[in-house]
Amino acid sequence: MKFNLSIHHLYLTYLFIPILIASCRKNDHLNTKDLLAYVPAGNSAYNILAVDSIKVLRSTILAAKDAGFPVLLSRAFERNVEVTARIDASLVAQYDSIYKPAVPSPVLSPGTFRIVNNGKVTIKTGQTQSGDSVLVQLADPTKLKAGTNNYVVPVVLTTASDGILVSGTRQIMFVKIPVSSVATSITSLAGKNVVSILLQSVNGVTSGASMVYLQGRLNLAINRALTANVQANGALVSSYNEVNGTRYQVFPSGSYQLAKASFNIPAGQAISSDSIQLELTDLSKFTPGANYLLPLELAADNQPDTPPADSAGRVVYVTLGVFVNNIDPTNARPTGITANRSSWQVSAGASLGGYDVTRILDDNNATSWHSDINLPAWVVLNMGHVSTIKGFSIVPSYQYLPGDFINMEIFSSNDGKEWKLEGRYSGTRTSNRSSASSPDVKYVRFLSPVTASYFKFNIIKTSAGGYAGMAELHAIE
Repeated sequence: MKFNLSIHHLYLTYLFIPILIASCRKNDHLNTKDLLAYVPAGNSAYNILAVDSIKVLRSTILAAKDAGFPVLLSRAFERNVEVTARIDASLVAQYDSIYKPAVPSPVLSPGTFRIVNNGKVTIKTGQTQSGDSVLVQLADPTKLKAGTNNYVVPVVLTTASDGILVSGTRQIMFVKIPVSSVATSITSLAGKNVVSILLQSVNGVTSGASMVYLQGRLNLAINRALTANVQANGALVSSYNEVNGTRYQVFPSGSYQLAKASFNIPAGQAISSDSIQLELTDLSKFTPGANYLLPLELAADNQPDTPPADSAGRVVYVTLGVFVNNIDPTNARPTGITANRSSWQVSAGASLGGYDVTRILDDNNATSWHSDINLPAWVVLNMGHVSTIKGFSIVPSYQYLPGDFINMEIFSSNDGKEWKLEGRYSGTRTSNRSSASSPDVKYVRFLSPVTASYFKFNIIKTSAGGYAGMAELHAIE
């Protein structure tokens, strides 16, 4: 009985061996000719897939959708095909060199993003597209750069089963993922990271604005209120000078205080409801002719539920300069003799048609020069020789009264190339009761006479808000 059973088993073994051999031979002859695995066309460009933005707060993902695409076959195949993809961070530089984004793509740190299922997708038997997708996920939010950035994740098809080739021209998909990593920044009220203060010194007394106001910002509103603090950091002055080729000095000790060093951003808002306040407490500590810099930075806060500082908006630089204003603020009439104008030449940055700048030397109060509508507008006087000037008398335009000069910078030069700011003139609009025959003459008086060949009149404010003008220009020696 046992003998017959063994014969039976032996018979069955020999019966199935040809079937197994036939099966192996069939697999050995799978037709993979002209069969390629490849990525589909992107939705932004042929190999760029632009997806929805991701929002994170430090290690917490606030909003995210997986970014994915299927894998395609050039034709159907007689069994399942498994394709593997991986992330190649080195290709970010290639993307930037080809597409030249306005802002370079952030460095893609290892482990920031990942591909689901170890990058494997399956194309079922008889199909030309995978049923699942190559899905890119944010893996580690802490590796993201603070602020709003466009990440490029290069996904490369590497292998396919059964020796099926991957297309050399359709192997890479650049997945473009906007990421808003909630971050805090500070700016001026105008949204700038540099605030410039210009003080003036007249007769040894320095004056000017004494308060600077800043605001806090979030690049993305969140559903919680935020309070943050600001501090001065004079140690940043040297690095600023090195990067920008400047020679700023640190604000003198005792010259300022942070009257209000914190700000509050309400829940659901992106801009602070109050202001940071920098107060200049002692203007006499600033030396005329010197330039100063005060970096104000966000104080470090590493609490897990508090947004970090945006590296691009962490610091506001307050610059301060003191110029010696050599112009009498009372606009008194200079005493002396009127200079001979026979050798004078004038030029202007722009002139309205029919109102050429030479008209300010034609001895006619009824004719005038007018600039175009853009300010500042400037006139350069070349006297033809070096003279010592005590000031100027200027007849305003009577062809268009609002085209005057309310605020004006006056420069001197010996060559018409290198200019020295003598000061700022602040005047009044032309009297409506004056006329070309009885003009409202405006005076510029230098506190110390100026020796030069050239003078430049840079008009920065007029009654008209645009057009500037003059009828006659005279110098007093």
